[in-house]
Amino acid sequence: MTLTSFYYLVWPWIGLGGAAVILILLFGTDFLRKDMDKSRWRDGAWLAWLSTTAYLLHNVEEYGIDLFGNLHQFPNTMVEMMNTNPPEAFYMAVNISMFWIASPIAAKLARKHPLVATGMACEELINALSHIAPLVGGTGYTAGTLTACIIFLPVSLWTFYACFGKGKLSYKGLAANVVIAIVNHLILMLTIKLHVAGAVNTPVLVIMEIVNACLAVALWMCADHFLVHDKNNTAGGTK
Repeated sequence: MTLTSFYYLVWPWIGLGGAAVILILLFGTDFLRKDMDKSRWRDGAWLAWLSTTAYLLHNVEEYGIDLFGNLHQFPNTMVEMMNTNPPEAFYMAVNISMFWIASPIAAKLARKHPLVATGMACEELINALSHIAPLVGGTGYTAGTLTACIIFLPVSLWTFYACFGKGKLSYKGLAANVVIAIVNHLILMLTIKLHVAGAVNTPVLVIMEIVNACLAVALWMCADHFLVHDKNNTAGGTK
């Protein structure tokens, strides 16, 4: 077994360990809360960490063991969906850069940038729809569908309810983050197609996935700056 294969086989379980630690902090302590005057379920910073945990659990179903006991099944799903199986390093680059690094960074930034707190929830909504579509289309279950339905949908929809609306973040921010999530997923599909076409090699493919994760955080910050902080500054200046 190569070093890459080793990490490819064990990293979902390392993520599960990380999820367990975060869950203990989320529900057993107040360490990840920002506003102690409201319920943790209405605290955007707390919900951002919950979204991080949700994706780590989702990874276990996709790359660990699925609903029917199949191991490392999601690459087979990729073959069915796109008629290709990207290299092992691709899957690690996508998930580790986005959900081990970008998502925790976003959760940390959420304490000062409330719109960033909802970015990962939007990513999860779009991902959930990508798993639900095969069910509706007749293809049936794909690795990740269970956690997409019972974790992604409730977490993302509750985050939207708790963070957006009258007296909270504007729905323009929600729309912006949904668009960002769609763009991230489209870039992901485009990079795979470029690799299949021979336009990019594996190292470049990996770099592109890392850049895509960085882009997500940068766009969430831009949306927060223009739709939240600029608005607050303008309102403060007109008093």
